[in-house]
Amino acid sequence: MDEEDSQTRKGGPTFEPPVYRQRYDFVENIVCEFGAKKVIDFGCSEGKLISQLKRVDCVEELVGIDIDHETLEFNKRRTRPFSADYLDPRSKPLTVSLFQGSIAECDERFVNFDVIACVEIIEHLHPPILNAMPGVIFGCLQPKVVVVTTPNCEFNVLFPDLKRFRHYDHKFEWTRAEFQSWSLMVSSKYGYSVTFSGVGEGPSGTEQLGHCSQIAVFVKNQDQNENRHEIPQGQTPYDKVISCVHPYKKERSLEELLTEELEYYTLFLADDYKTEEHSRCSEIPLESFFQFPRVSKLTNDIEVLRSVIQASPKLELNDTQTAVKYTRAENEWPSDDEDDGEHNGTKWDSEGVGNNYIQYYKLDCLPAGDECWDIEMEGEQEDKGSEQDNWTSWRGTNVPDDCEHERTEEDTFADRDYTW
Repeated sequence: MDEEDSQTRKGGPTFEPPVYRQRYDFVENIVCEFGAKKVIDFGCSEGKLISQLKRVDCVEELVGIDIDHETLEFNKRRTRPFSADYLDPRSKPLTVSLFQGSIAECDERFVNFDVIACVEIIEHLHPPILNAMPGVIFGCLQPKVVVVTTPNCEFNVLFPDLKRFRHYDHKFEWTRAEFQSWSLMVSSKYGYSVTFSGVGEGPSGTEQLGHCSQIAVFVKNQDQNENRHEIPQGQTPYDKVISCVHPYKKERSLEELLTEELEYYTLFLADDYKTEEHSRCSEIPLESFFQFPRVSKLTNDIEVLRSVIQASPKLELNDTQTAVKYTRAENEWPSDDEDDGEHNGTKWDSEGVGNNYIQYYKLDCLPAGDECWDIEMEGEQEDKGSEQDNWTSWRGTNVPDDCEHERTEEDTFADRDYTW
């Protein structure tokens, strides 16, 4: 991260919010302005911009690319959904991925994305890589919009502790004229229009120095697809580090919602609209479905119900198209008025077990063929003498003699329940 991204440099101007945050906010505004669904962050490094763009509703595919595999591995947690994302899912799908690769190589998987962001990356590139970068981004991948940011070296005079560049890895830092010259050359060569701005305003009276970070926004001309550079088929040099699919609420059509509700309430109403008393066939009037708010909130139009039922493989209209025709399957659980509690000679209790309870509960302690519902009563008929004999016999068999002792006052004290 560049040193000027801190809120204050020693003796320099103060930025609130920090400059890096202002850059990320600028990219987010561009993404929202163009309604971008597919976004790439080249030089994603720690993945902070990735984390911020995950919250943008229109984004459905988010890719971070960096040359440093170790940094990507360390920060891949930023791609994963939070626990709260499962409790309150997005309204649209989202896949977040990290790839290790060079900006000087073209990967056909990333052609025709909506936005590519190159935030503070070009000043880190060696000349051969910088020369190859426009051909890859603008000539091969050809996104609709490219955002490029880089330090404005004219602003450096406001940092008295600065020796040369703002970061030890910078290969150069451009003036506004140099950056605009490079940007205009790229835009004219690859069929883009470009506008310039910046973030990180200096103190009052330093407006002539421009912004701390300068920005170019490239927008592709409509006919630019005809001039795309040829990409060798199957060229995918980037290595995937991680890819995470985030939870979202699937948007369903009115027809899908109504079909689900009609199928449910058809089973619910079937017994109330039998064609005959003991018949398995039912004809449920279409009007009867409107008594349920889950249906009436979706529609109050009979014609809509008819069209949904006709399109459903599970529902069927009767001949007059005024009711849902439903036939219960033979293996469905019988209704109460059909079996009167009996089925195939078996009387069923409230749990559905019936007179075969020994088979279901496997009461191995019961004698075969005997019903012992009064087994507790039989136990109660034993006299106390017999009960005492049984207890004495058990104690003599199971309690060692050395355990016998008289209860002392301490034992009695220990049994008491004191509440302090």
